[in-house]
Amino acid sequence: MFFVFTILTFISTLLGGLVGIKYRDRLHLILGFTAGVLLAVVAFDIFPEIINLTSKLEIDPQLPMVALVLGFLIFHIFEKLLLIHQLCVSYH
Repeated sequence: MFFVFTILTFISTLLGGLVGIKYRDRLHLILGFTAGVLLAVVAFDIFPEIINLTSKLEIDPQLPMVALVLGFLIFHIFEKLLLIHQLCVSYH
């Protein structure tokens, strides 16, 4: 069973690398989409937990959800303000 998972991991990594090479000019779009999907999965995984905990603690669920959105926005603003991305041309 371990060998099967090892082979599947190898194949998925190989396919991901081939997609990256084939669509090099659109790679930033693919990475942006992937990051958005990852954030959506995390957020939608946290939403039911927020509802359950706020109902148990008898707290308004709006406050933790606003905190979640504000946390994302603050992280996004800091990334845009503090990280300096330089445009470079690949000659490879």
